Amino acid sequence: MAVAAALLTGSQDGTNASSYGTASISPAANRLIIALVLNRVGAGTPNTPSLSGNSLTWVQQRTEVEAATFRYRISVFRAMGASPSSGAVSISFSGQTQNYCGWIIAELSGVDTSGSNGVGAIVQDNGYANTTNTLTPSVSLSAFESAANATLGCFIHGQGTPINPGAGFTEVADISVESNEQIYMEFRAGNDTTVDCTATTGTGNFSGGIALEIRAAAVGGNAARAMQQYRQRRVG
Repeated sequence: MAVAAALLTGSQDGTNASSYGTASISPAANRLIIALVLNRVGAGTPNTPSLSGNSLTWVQQRTEVEAATFRYRISVFRAMGASPSSGAVSISFSGQTQNYCGWIIAELSGVDTSGSNGVGAIVQDNGYANTTNTLTPSVSLSAFESAANATLGCFIHGQGTPINPGAGFTEVADISVESNEQIYMEFRAGNDTTVDCTATTGTGNFSGGIALEIRAAAVGGNAARAMQQYRQRRVG
C-alpha cells in the first residue's frame, strides 16, 4: 500500500491572541497526522507553539525561526494514535500574544506505525527560515531509505498569493494568512531530495520550509520473505 495524504483542515486566524483553535477534525486510527503551523509576533522571538486535542500526543518534529527582521516561526508537529477522537486542535503559545496564526493539518495513510506518536513514520527532516526573497523556496533531503517512501513539503512565503507545487508533487493545501503570507503543503508518493515549490507572483519578503521523508508501511509478503531468508542464513 503506497503512502497517501489527505487534508483534514487548513485555515488562519488574524486575531491578536496567545492561543487558537482549528476546525473540528476526525483523524483515523494509526495514521500519521502532520500539522504545519505559522506564527508571527510584533517584537522579539516568537514562541514555539504547543498542540493538544483529539486524544493525541502532538510532538514537535521540527521548528525554524526568523527572529531578526520578520519575527516568524514555522513548525511541524506529528501525532498518531489507536483511537483518536474528533474535535478541534488547540494551538497555544505559552501566554505570548501572536499577531496571527495559520495552520494546515493532514493525514497520511500507508505509513509505518512503529514506535509512539508517529515516530516510526518519519525517517528524516530538514528545514530553514530566513529573509531570502525568492519565488522558489526549496529544502534538501539526504538520500532516501527506501524507494517506497514518500515526501512531504511544508512552506511559508511572504507574499499572499497562490503557490504551485514542485515537479512531481501535488498540493495538499494553500492558505493565505492575513493577505501577507502564504502557507503551503505538498506531497509526493515517492522519493525527492529537492523539495520545492513556486510562488506565482512577487518576490516576497521571506521564505521558510520544512521537508520530511515519510516511511511507508512494510509490505507483509516482503517482510515475511526477509525474515525467512534471515532464518535460513542463521541455520545455514
